[in-house]
Amino acid sequence: NYNCYRLATANNTGACDHRLSNCIAKGVVSGGATDNIFGFIDSDTTQGGTCKRWNCLAYGGNTGFASDGSAWATSNLYNYNCTGWGNEFNWQDVQICINCLSANPTFGYGFGFLATGSTGHSNNASDDNTAVGTNPRIDKVFSFVDTAARDFHLLSSDLGAKGVGLTDPGAGLFSDDIDGGTRTGSWDIGADEQGVEAPLLPSSGGLYDRTSR
Repeated sequence: NYNCYRLATANNTGACDHRLSNCIAKGVVSGGATDNIFGFIDSDTTQGGTCKRWNCLAYGGNTGFASDGSAWATSNLYNYNCTGWGNEFNWQDVQICINCLSANPTFGYGFGFLATGSTGHSNNASDDNTAVGTNPRIDKVFSFVDTAARDFHLLSSDLGAKGVGLTDPGAGLFSDDIDGGTRTGSWDIGADEQGVEAPLLPSSGGLYDRTSR
């Protein structure tokens, strides 16, 4: 297994408050489903505590956002406004997803949300029929700036994710998007808030380009 970001507490002495935001995990799969490349995976089963991920993007791996499949993750692993694109499974195993966007699950079985459980999900969107929870948006078309260049900002013409998210899902935890721009009005689903202008994250090799939205 290869993990871009893994949070675990095997050596901790007590419950932890894990927080991870505004990160990008890029996977390059050469061996298909046998590679087991994870973008974000978390486990805290022995010590308790919570893990919250927001404004994160995972693309190109086997699993974008994963858990250890435990009862702990069912009610303590949160994803807010994250985007998964082009992974075999964009979300896999039990966790809570709110305002999360799944697009283009690519190879192998190709699921947007797989076995994520039934607790706490809301306002998720997918281009297949797997979006989970309250107010799911299934079989939607998303308009990104340039997926070939791995620019996953939303276009102003987007009808799949723009303006249909839950506002302030983390109850004050964050109010920005992946670029650091302030979200306003009815929030967009996914890591990007369309039309918000802010200094973009540093890019390398077309990872997340500076471009006009």
